[in-house]
Amino acid sequence: KGTLYEGTIADFLPFSGERFEAKNNKKSDDKSEIRKIVKLLKDLKTVDMEALERHVDLDKFMNFWIGEMMLGHWDGYVGHRNNFFFYVNPKSEKVEFIPWGTDGTFGKHLFVQEKYKIAHGLGRLPAALYSNAVYRQKYLKRVEVMMSDWWDTEELLADVKEASDLVRPHIHLPENTFDEALAELREYIKGVPAQITDELRRAPDRWPIALPEDRSPVKNKAPTWAGTVKGDFLIPYGHYGFDQFTDAGKG
Repeated sequence: KGTLYEGTIADFLPFSGERFEAKNNKKSDDKSEIRKIVKLLKDLKTVDMEALERHVDLDKFMNFWIGEMMLGHWDGYVGHRNNFFFYVNPKSEKVEFIPWGTDGTFGKHLFVQEKYKIAHGLGRLPAALYSNAVYRQKYLKRVEVMMSDWWDTEELLADVKEASDLVRPHIHLPENTFDEALAELREYIKGVPAQITDELRRAPDRWPIALPEDRSPVKNKAPTWAGTVKGDFLIPYGHYGFDQFTDAGKG
């Protein structure tokens, strides 16, 4: 039985990799497989791809990567090193990725400006594959094929209409807010084929995004007990603008 890990703002780096959380086999979890991948991805320009293939199912990862990219899953592994699982398959002894936390989909990255949709994100694995000329061409060819095979604009728009008709009677937000979100979703779906087709013609020859540096854990001082506080508060529920969440409180 292989080990399943959850990734939350974590990647294959010495400190960051230690944050991968084992969801099973916790007593025997030594992260040895993770540390092997961390070592292989130390310098993304000189990765031994044959060795990496022995530890990561790169073919399946490429499908995972393209799926996150096409769906605009900016808060997943590829985009933000967040909201994902991976499983160390005991039969192949390779890592296989599982998508998760797909609430942040069908849109652009909130924190990093998108230069290219097809080559975008903060994950080290996609950057490593794209930095290798052979795997870059494999990836770009597969994007082209999957775009043709997977993305049916009219079918997706029909699915959106069917789902929105079902939930509209039950929404708690103002209806115009719901309609604006639907319009953005439809525009995303309609725009993806042309955007990807255009980018495939002028694909960059290197990963265009600067990746985050590894950071050592912060060592916090032991808290000092200060006392207790008791009080009452009222939470009004409703729809609020972003500026209303940033106002300083008083107390």
